[in-house]
Amino acid sequence: MEQDGWISAAWGTSELGRRARFYEITDAGQRQLDSEKEHWLAITNAVNHVLQWA
Repeated sequence: MEQDGWISAAWGTSELGRRARFYEITDAGQRQLDSEKEHWLAITNAVNHVLQWA
């Protein structure tokens, strides 16, 4: 996902003082997530529609 530009990552320090990697969604990542959600909703709606007739 980082290679696709959907998230950015940076090293930092955790609350416990340990070295940790922190991730943040990018604008491109948010657009991709929105697209994936729409696709998932379309699939689940289709399955629900079929199950109603079963």
